Amino acid sequence: MKRICLISLTAAAACTALLASGTKSYAQENSKQNYVEVQTRCEREITPDEIYMSITINEKDSKGRITVEQQEKKMISALKEVGIDVEKNLTIDDMNSDLQKYFLGKNTVLASKSYTLKVKDATELGKAFQALNDAGISDVNLQKAQVSQTLQEKTKNELYAEAAKKSKENATTMIETVGGKVGKVIYAQTYNSYQRAYSNIALMSKAMAVDNAEPEEETTLQMDKTTVSVTVTFRFAIE
Repeated sequence: MKRICLISLTAAAACTALLASGTKSYAQENSKQNYVEVQTRCEREITPDEIYMSITINEKDSKGRITVEQQEKKMISALKEVGIDVEKNLTIDDMNSDLQKYFLGKNTVLASKSYTLKVKDATELGKAFQALNDAGISDVNLQKAQVSQTLQEKTKNELYAEAAKKSKENATTMIETVGGKVGKVIYAQTYNSYQRAYSNIALMSKAMAVDNAEPEEETTLQMDKTTVSVTVTFRFAIE
């Protein structure tokens, strides 16, 4: 009967991800092929890259002196000046009736229009708030922040590559120490998970609380991060 040697070890990489590896070496009972099995877990925190804010403009703010259409043009111009792609990232909330009218008193009818603006990070968010404040628009609120599917996939693939490299390094170190040589991969398994955190956003800006107020020098944004985790298992042939 062949002996089975079990060896475990822990490795840490000098990078933003955290890695822990367990390594097992086997002599197969029913085959002449010996192999070493390595399982590596790698994780990384990522910051949301999709931040959504709601914007409402209405004639009430200007007491009917400036129409919604005029405010809209001013808003779009201000956002473009700070580099916001309004054609791509600014949408009207009510697609069936983009211009809503409501009654103020008995004889006064005022119009209102609502939008959703998507920005990619805190820097762009700060620019958007500054632009809206300059345009005289104060009815602005943050809705949510989330990690895009594109960033999730990019991060996951980077972690897979990192974990695979570390697995090979660990297997090589152990087997070469005892005079063996690590060969090709004969088995591989992967697993990934996401721990998402949405909408926990704290924003400090005077422009949000007071109409036409001077904004603070810097807009501070705090939000929860999402943890991407991958686990890979490889079996390398021992030559």
